Amino acid sequence: MRKSLTIVFSVITAALTAIIILFCSTPSRGDSTADPIKDAIQSEVHAADLAIDKGDSNGAIAFFAPNYAAYDAKGKVLVPDKATGLAGIKALLQQVKQISSATTITSIKLTGSQAQTQSSGTLVMYVQNQGTGKFSTVTEIGVTTDLWVRTPSGIWLDQRSTQVSASQTTTGQ
Repeated sequence: MRKSLTIVFSVITAALTAIIILFCSTPSRGDSTADPIKDAIQSEVHAADLAIDKGDSNGAIAFFAPNYAAYDAKGKVLVPDKATGLAGIKALLQQVKQISSATTITSIKLTGSQAQTQSSGTLVMYVQNQGTGKFSTVTEIGVTTDLWVRTPSGIWLDQRSTQVSASQTTTGQ
């Protein structure tokens, strides 16, 4: 039982960072030009949250740049590329019976065609233990800093996610 939960939790932790699973609704204020860009990026993240809720792994990573990578707070690579991110999300979605994601961009700083954001959010999963058949609710809460790049067509893509903090609670067995 512990081994299967450990595997699920490892996948969940990597997926948490990879898809910027985060929660908090403190809007950024300051540079008025940042607000439309923040709204555009928030729209991308919201679409990914909805895709996760529906079990759509491709939709969950649609905003990843081709050279996307994710790191933990110490700089260790969690997701080396977009393909690995997709594989991790597919594995996660196969393990859960129900999933809900909510992410909010809490701050943004613009530099030319790049934007650095901080996001926070939650991921709640209903997971069945394969050995016992019992269910658990796993809640991940985290914060990431992300580097977004604007494509020539004006689309914003997430190039790099860095986990700032993450916590996990499990209820049930």
